[in-house]
Amino acid sequence: MPSKTQQFDICILCALYEEAKAVIEEFSIRCNVQFETAFTGFDHYEYLYTTIQNNQNEPLRVLVTWLSDSGPIQTGPYFKSLLQEFHPQFAAMTGICAGYKRKVRLGDLVIAEYAYHYEEGKVRINKDSQKEQIPEAKTHDTTPQAIQYAKGFEAWKEPVVEMKRLKLKREELKDSEQPRCLVAPMASGMAVRSDNPFPRLIKFLNRKTVALDMEAAAFYRTLRGFPDIHALVVKGVCDYVDMNKNDNYQEYAARASAIYLLRFIQHYVTNTTMPRRDDHQSQRRSLNIYLDQKALHGYGNPNPTALTFYICNNVDAPPIYISHIGLEAMIDGELRTVICEISPRFSPTNPYLKEEGPLEPGRGRLYPVHAPRLSAQLQACGENIVLKEAFVEDENRNRYSTAISHDLAMWLLSFSPARKYPYSLF
Repeated sequence: MPSKTQQFDICILCALYEEAKAVIEEFSIRCNVQFETAFTGFDHYEYLYTTIQNNQNEPLRVLVTWLSDSGPIQTGPYFKSLLQEFHPQFAAMTGICAGYKRKVRLGDLVIAEYAYHYEEGKVRINKDSQKEQIPEAKTHDTTPQAIQYAKGFEAWKEPVVEMKRLKLKREELKDSEQPRCLVAPMASGMAVRSDNPFPRLIKFLNRKTVALDMEAAAFYRTLRGFPDIHALVVKGVCDYVDMNKNDNYQEYAARASAIYLLRFIQHYVTNTTMPRRDDHQSQRRSLNIYLDQKALHGYGNPNPTALTFYICNNVDAPPIYISHIGLEAMIDGELRTVICEISPRFSPTNPYLKEEGPLEPGRGRLYPVHAPRLSAQLQACGENIVLKEAFVEDENRNRYSTAISHDLAMWLLSFSPARKYPYSLF
């Protein structure tokens, strides 16, 4: 069983266990490998892992896991925890989706060029006393390099054609039966549909939409906090999301997307296209904040205006001198970013920068944060605030994501005059 600090080159997340099983079986057979079982260090969710080789005979360490419940609500938090714990170079989601009958055939593959939550927006009563949705779809995508490579990638065709030939029990496939791969927008929703929402999606939201699932938008959105990770969502069309939907193509679609992904990562994830990060770089991508409650100072003000905390990069290296602490929050239903600049500005010789004991691996340094600006920002907020993500920025404006601890949340919320903001930790 790997240690909690284990790192993987590839992280594959599936919505359903059946989709993950297809990945595990196709990788095992085609790469002649076996998977081992382990559990995540924080939440103790199960995952399987193995090592395969890419086309340059370089080893790739692969992790495969699945959600406890399909849909966008769990996708974001679980996927984020995987990225923070395992630091992959490439992340992917495979499985099944619904397709627009006028644009795709059963068994076709769809690469999500970008994805959006089609249920976002506002519902109001119109002049005819009918409910009317005013859409406000925000798109989420992956790196342009991954999409550019996918648009010209064809090494998936031979094995997928062979699998479809066996499924249809034919010596040769007709032109109309040849599997295709489309790179196009994908819509994501909260529910399994059978009412063919594509005409409305295409008319009111995005005319290029060809596929529908539940997780792609949340998957891509989570990657915003990890800009150096390349990723791809590839899914096989198993139905037309209408009253005639059935399970006839589910296994085929899941296996086709697994085969595509295997071929894609063997060609794309190499030292040429993605030079490996060294251990120091990998550890610095995601930092930890530890609060020192004894260091909260009020300076005669009932609200604390300073915070001392550890920035810990878990390696024996020079400390990271930060300049900002910030958070992404939903404030009265609006997504905002609140940033507090460290005051006073400090350097290794700044007398306000104090070190508690020697710098040790896994320890870090103590930093004082004077926060009158943060206080003013939070006191100007509305009645509800939901903390979504915290981060720190160094003096070169490089941003590192960090977990929001209970102590950090309570400190931030202490600037509320009423001190009773509700909050959620992700």
